[in-house]
Amino acid sequence: MLSEAAEALKPDKRIFNYALQLNGALASQTIMIGDSYEADIRGAKNAGIDQIYFNPNLKSDDKDKTVTYRVKSLKEIMDIL
Repeated sequence: MLSEAAEALKPDKRIFNYALQLNGALASQTIMIGDSYEADIRGAKNAGIDQIYFNPNLKSDDKDKTVTYRVKSLKEIMDIL
């Protein structure tokens, strides 16, 4: 399990850095797609990775949160990539 190997759980940036290292990827060339602001988006942001926040319900409290991209449908992701 990735979290065990990284000795961290999301949103800790160590798990994101570990995933980058495993894949030989650079944060500047990676994008995190996630539907959990706290785990996925905040963690990626802390690791210097751009984020796509998949938020189909557009919860009002999420509108003020800073993200690289915000989408409400999976089709929108294709336009970004």
